[in-house]
Amino acid sequence: MANIPESDNVVRVKLIDTTTTMVGTAESFVQPVVPGHEIINFCSLAFLLENEKLGKKAMFDLGVRKDYWNLPKAAQQGVLGPDSVIFGMRVEQGIDEVLRNGGVDLESIGKGSLGNRVTSY
Repeated sequence: MANIPESDNVVRVKLIDTTTTMVGTAESFVQPVVPGHEIINFCSLAFLLENEKLGKKAMFDLGVRKDYWNLPKAAQQGVLGPDSVIFGMRVEQGIDEVLRNGGVDLESIGKGSLGNRVTSY
């Protein structure tokens, strides 16, 4: 069990549909694989964290970039290479477009995480 210290701070978490849909091998994402469902469709989600008391916002995971084919070669191999577990992908909007269309001022977001890396803006 996590040992979380007491606090008066409350964080609102908003789940964001990044408009990314993918097709891939089920075994890489779920266990056990249900027979007949070896291939799955799935999406990419991001999270906007808001602390009104502190007036701060942060993003956890930024989804898949709209021009994923321009990723560095090493990253492309993981997503698009012959050994990739993802073999179909469509990204309709970049996370910046999704946030703006949802009324979020990009300048109001102080930190962002690319899955396991935190970046200050």
